[in-house]
Amino acid sequence: MLLVRAFAYVPMTVMMLFSDRGGAGAAAMRASQLGNLAATALVVASGVILLVFAPAIAARLAGEETVTTSITARDAFLVGAILLAVAFLVSGAKELVSAAYTLAMKPSSDERRSMSYVWERHAQIIPGAIVELIAGVLLLSRRRAYAERWFGEGDEKRLTGS
Repeated sequence: MLLVRAFAYVPMTVMMLFSDRGGAGAAAMRASQLGNLAATALVVASGVILLVFAPAIAARLAGEETVTTSITARDAFLVGAILLAVAFLVSGAKELVSAAYTLAMKPSSDERRSMSYVWERHAQIIPGAIVELIAGVLLLSRRRAYAERWFGEGDEKRLTGS
């Protein structure tokens, strides 16, 4: 997944490297280019490291012994709700912090409005990020109530796996 994301960054990175560097907003454009290059390099390095060390990581996490579990469907739902809530919270926080930083660093004078698309785009991202944060908080705080509504009080159906 990380390598696919890195390949998605490549066209934008190449376009930014060969873009006009003069005029208003040149410093912001260079900072954006460097940030994009660093992000692409970090994603590629993370993907390669995970691919190279995947067997060792899996062996370390799983261990040598076989684990047998028996959980209820309600417990599996609760674990899934926690994972989904964390994903919502991380995604929403990432988008919100990114948009807030970009808007905070907005130059006071942009006569040609050459970077206006950036400010407009990030202003549109903020409501979606807030919705993700609210969904994550609600799912995390109300997961037991959702499980009771979905499964009832005494769900004893066991899911077994080995």
